[in-house]
Amino acid sequence: MTRCVSRLSLALYLVCITGLAGCQDDASGHSSNQDSVPADSGFIPPLADRGAVQADQFNSEDRLGEFMDACQSNDDCQSGWCITFEDRSVCTRTCLRRGDCPGDWECRLIDNTPPDIVSACMPRGDRLCGVCEQDSDCPNGRCYVLDGDSVCSSDCETDDDCPDGFNCQMKDERLSCVPVTNSCSCNAEFAGDVRICEQSNEFGTCIGRETCDGELGWTGCSASEPAAEICNQADDDCNGFTDDLPGLGEVCERDGEIDGETIACSGRLICTIDSPDPVCTATEPMAEVCNFLDDDCDGTTDEGFEGRGDICIVGVGACQQFGVNDCSVDGSGFACSVDAGLPVDEICDGLDNDCDGAADENFDGIRTPCSVGSGACLRRGFRLCGDDGQSVVCSADAAEPAQETCNGVDDDCDSVVDEGYDALNTACTAGFGVCQRVGIQICTPDGTGTVCSQSPGEPLMETCNGFDDDCDGSTDEAHPQLGQVCQVGIGTCARSGIYVCSDDEVNTQCDAAVVEPDVETCDYQDDDCDGSTDETFTDANGRYIGVGNCGGCGTDCAQLWLPSAEANGVEPICEAAGATAICGFTCLDGFRDADGVASNGCEFQADPTAVYVSTPASGGVDADDCGVPLRPCSTITRAINVAAQTMRTRVLVSDGLYRETVRLQNGIDVLGGHNRSNWTRNPEINTTIIRANDDAETHSAAVYAIDIVEPTVLDGFAIEGDAPDQGNGYGIYIRNSDQSLQISNNRIRAGNGARGLEGRSGSSGVAGVAGVQGNSAFPQDFRGNGNQCTLGNPAEGDNDGNLGGLGGQQICGDIDVSGGQGGWTSCPQLNRSEGTGFAGGGGALGGTGGLGGAGLRSQNQGQCNVSEDASNGRNSTEGATGGAGANGPDGDGGAGAANAAGGLDQLGEHWSGDAGTTGIPGTDGGGGGGGGGAGGVAVDWRPDRADIGASGGGGGSGGCGGGGATGGGAGGGSFAIFIVFSDAGPQAADGFPALTNNDLTRGLGGRGGAGGIGGAGGEGGQAGAGGQRGDANLNMAFCIFSGGDGGPGGRGGHGGGGGGGPGGISFDIYVANDNGLTPNYGETNQFILANDDVTAGQGGGGGNSSNVANGLGTAGVVGLSGQIQTSE
Repeated sequence: MTRCVSRLSLALYLVCITGLAGCQDDASGHSSNQDSVPADSGFIPPLADRGAVQADQFNSEDRLGEFMDACQSNDDCQSGWCITFEDRSVCTRTCLRRGDCPGDWECRLIDNTPPDIVSACMPRGDRLCGVCEQDSDCPNGRCYVLDGDSVCSSDCETDDDCPDGFNCQMKDERLSCVPVTNSCSCNAEFAGDVRICEQSNEFGTCIGRETCDGELGWTGCSASEPAAEICNQADDDCNGFTDDLPGLGEVCERDGEIDGETIACSGRLICTIDSPDPVCTATEPMAEVCNFLDDDCDGTTDEGFEGRGDICIVGVGACQQFGVNDCSVDGSGFACSVDAGLPVDEICDGLDNDCDGAADENFDGIRTPCSVGSGACLRRGFRLCGDDGQSVVCSADAAEPAQETCNGVDDDCDSVVDEGYDALNTACTAGFGVCQRVGIQICTPDGTGTVCSQSPGEPLMETCNGFDDDCDGSTDEAHPQLGQVCQVGIGTCARSGIYVCSDDEVNTQCDAAVVEPDVETCDYQDDDCDGSTDETFTDANGRYIGVGNCGGCGTDCAQLWLPSAEANGVEPICEAAGATAICGFTCLDGFRDADGVASNGCEFQADPTAVYVSTPASGGVDADDCGVPLRPCSTITRAINVAAQTMRTRVLVSDGLYRETVRLQNGIDVLGGHNRSNWTRNPEINTTIIRANDDAETHSAAVYAIDIVEPTVLDGFAIEGDAPDQGNGYGIYIRNSDQSLQISNNRIRAGNGARGLEGRSGSSGVAGVAGVQGNSAFPQDFRGNGNQCTLGNPAEGDNDGNLGGLGGQQICGDIDVSGGQGGWTSCPQLNRSEGTGFAGGGGALGGTGGLGGAGLRSQNQGQCNVSEDASNGRNSTEGATGGAGANGPDGDGGAGAANAAGGLDQLGEHWSGDAGTTGIPGTDGGGGGGGGGAGGVAVDWRPDRADIGASGGGGGSGGCGGGGATGGGAGGGSFAIFIVFSDAGPQAADGFPALTNNDLTRGLGGRGGAGGIGGAGGEGGQAGAGGQRGDANLNMAFCIFSGGDGGPGGRGGHGGGGGGGPGGISFDIYVANDNGLTPNYGETNQFILANDDVTAGQGGGGGNSSNVANGLGTAGVVGLSGQIQTSE
């Protein structure tokens, strides 16, 4: 089956007959005078633009009239035809097709008398469907009968000769313009109108209605076809009477035998829809059953079934239903007409919803007393069902609160009584002296305030007894000396007292006690009450001269030397000094006053087993012979090395700041807190600071104690760790050391942990490559090749075919995501489609190739036919667009590190945390499919020619997926003391290093490193356009279409962001050993920070990603912190 897809009708009105003048065939089959009537002569200006027509132009010998010039006869016109136009006569011109005529003029046959077959441009008449009686009533056609009316038509050859709403039909053996609805009273304007219609035959006439369809005409006449009347409750012959048959309505009977007796039941003859003949309505007699009928025709219905019709009840609770006793189906008895309802879940509504005989049984407390509100708002009610049916609520509503007054009632209902009256119920007094009464504050009668609950007592006569007897506010006012000071005795026997009332309450007396004399002691008092003070402890000049009371009582010269005079190398003496005496000393044998400072006595005695250390400001210098008291070393490190070289066992360090990292050695004690002047040791006064200066690339410590297994002491220092650029900050780092190491009496502060390394960002995906445009359509000449088109598939190497545009070429990693090549085209065939575009790369994400267009065949210059059963099921000549490549799925974000505790690094020497996980890379986008090739045209009327269709455009390649970002590293840990063992560690708690009396302060754990940013997916390549229609040399240019565009490539998926690293941990003491043992360091040391003070580092943030749905990395976990931690 074929269909016509021409763009202009090639209706030939001029038929060339062999031998006629002026009609000769050339080689191409065209008329020799074709150029005299061009195919497209252009638009003819309106008559108004051509100027007025002069009378002297008629019958001019110099010039014959052209188109639209005024005329009187055919002889006045070049065409030989003068026609009537509106209210005048004008020249027309001959034509071959409607396109030769302007505007709405039409090309009409005006002389069909052989051999002069002539068509000329004629104005289209405006009386189509006009009422007429004869042909002369219709200017451009004829009068004919249509749909029962006489109306005008016009002649035509094809549908193009008719206006919209009309087509060219054969009417009475003549082609005429006829309404497409075959009715002048029904068209699009009158769509929906209704008119009367009828159907008639020998039985009668039936009336109905029909509706105007704007495209189909009058349709759907509802009139029935008349028929002979039968018994069917219908008016079959449409005479206005239903079932008008003889005998209807007459009485009829049916007989039957019941219990041996013949019974007759009466009825009437009626018509039913089930029988064409009348039917008797009488029933056949039968024994009475329960069915609401008089079965035995005795005038009584359902006798013998007493109780039928009575009210009945079934079910309980909400399932209970009321009905009536109704006959059973078989009529043998009756039953209740209703069934019990179905139970549902019990709700609180006062009903038995589950039909178990109890209502609301699942709701505790229902219908029990309840109360709401408090104080004066308290109201009581009962617990009832809530509106939601699922709860129990109290039926009472609390009253509105009032303003609080002092009345013992909670007026404002806030559960507090008489608030705002702070004095209420507090103690109060009334009156003075013995009249005073104690009460409490109570509410005033009007409730606006409080008043004391007691009144004063009656006054008495005033006496000396310490009471206000007369209640005037003054006590014992007749005895003014009461309470004044009085004294008895001298020296230490002197005692003071005050005047008090006498026992008879009439006078006063002194209450001082009488003391006996004591032995005289040095206390600046007259102990023996003889009038002289300390007379046995002074010389003749009154100076205190004894060593035990030198210059005054209690000045013991021996007690001035701590811890003792011997320890300071002195013997105390008391020396007269003018009017007083002072303490002095003499040096013991072997000691001397090295610093000339009397306060420290004969302080110095050199230690031959020690190396001495002072800061450069105090005279220290790291010379070869340093380490003696008069030439100390300037660094602790140098002193330890000197001690090891000279087999000395102690390093004594004076006060000051030592900016270095100290490494302890076996058997050498390092002691801080010495005075540089006299080398006395007091760490509380002489502060000796070791501040870390570690040159390691990672981790920093102030003191290292590695492999210490001989008795070694570190005591009396302020030790300060430093924050490293990377890794952990330690105060003291201890590895593989046992109980021989003693660290005591130090103030140790850890350095802060370093921030974790940031994750690396993922690489951005490479953008896709654009597809190549398909090749244009082109004409093909097969002359010299047997007039046979031999073009093949150019994709297989055949010659001269039209190859499709290449897809954008791209490989992401080892995945080919190139776009598909466009569909090729070759020799057109009516029942074959051109090449389908190739699918895009990338597997399931690649776009499908566009289907090729169907081939066409042209049998004349004005027409092309396209197959409707092409090989791929398409009947379109255009190439289909290639499918778009799908976007690659985005990668998920990496998870933040979740292990807050961390553990030892690979060498087992330092704490290390996990890194955040790497984000998932995005998947590469799919390549777009190639566009389909467009159908070409096989030119049958020129068998040596063909138009090769345009090929399809190439698909754009897919974009490459973005790389996943790496996770952030762990923040560095902070430890005042860090202890680790390469092996399992000590097997008992007493095998660990001894830590005693140290003040420990942990630092801050480093923040975890942030996850890297996920790489963005590359954008997909643009689609290549389909091949174009080509140039003007095509044989059938108007039948040629463009090739299908390729599909665009899919975007590469976005890479996921990296997960954040964990925060660094922070502990005062951290012990790592496989056996899990830890000494009781918590009881032997002091911790400056509480165990729950958070000092751990925060987790690093998750890395960002363009995939905001699920591509963001998550944050790392916060680290752990506390005082002591053991890790296996």
